[in-house]
Amino acid sequence: MLFLFFLLTGRLAGILYLIPLLGPLVQRLLMNTRFQYFTQEENSDTAAGPMTRSEALNILGLSENASKEDIKKAHRRLILSLHPDKGGSAYLAAKINQAREVLLKG
Repeated sequence: MLFLFFLLTGRLAGILYLIPLLGPLVQRLLMNTRFQYFTQEENSDTAAGPMTRSEALNILGLSENASKEDIKKAHRRLILSLHPDKGGSAYLAAKINQAREVLLKG
């Protein structure tokens, strides 16, 4: 809405004021999209079974040829933003930790 206002009034420099507001909004949107299926699974009563390698790669956002260092970096990045002490979910933190364990053992 503000973007449209600045665009129509010819004050495109005003868009610079929106940049600090967009960062956290985009991050939250991406995290909600990436872990949307977890919240559905979290509320279900069915057992999920053991985590597969492909599921672990998907959780950490890695490709099949990821190194151990890539796995550790991805885990750290996600756990810092989704840890329960930072307002995240204990379920998501457990899944992130489980994904790291599956990938480092395999």
